[in-house]
Amino acid sequence: MANLIVLDPTVSFQGLAKQARLAPRVNDLSGVVLGLLNHHGTAVSGSTPGRDPFFEALKAKLGQRYQLKGVVWRTKPNLSRMAPREMLEEIAAQADVVVNGTCS
Repeated sequence: MANLIVLDPTVSFQGLAKQARLAPRVNDLSGVVLGLLNHHGTAVSGSTPGRDPFFEALKAKLGQRYQLKGVVWRTKPNLSRMAPREMLEEIAAQADVVVNGTCS
C-alpha cells in the first residue's frame, strides 16, 4: 500500500497578529493629501493608463465628500513584487493617509 503525505501550506499568524498594530486613523479626510498606491493598472476607456478603475471611483467619491488638499497616486511597477522602497518613502512623505492596493 502506498503512503500519502499531506502537507499544510498555511502559516499561523496568531502570534504576530497580537504584536501588530494598526496605523493611526484620522477622524476626517478634509484638508488631507490622499495617497493611492495601486498594484496594477488597467486600460479602461476614459481612464488614465495604469490607473485602477476602483481607485478612480474611490478618488471621485472621496473628492465629492471631503475637501481633499490633494491626491498622490502611484502604481507599482511589478504586480508580483513589493513596491520599491523609494516609491513607498515618496508616497509616505507626500500623503497624510494612504489606501494601499486592491486584489482582483
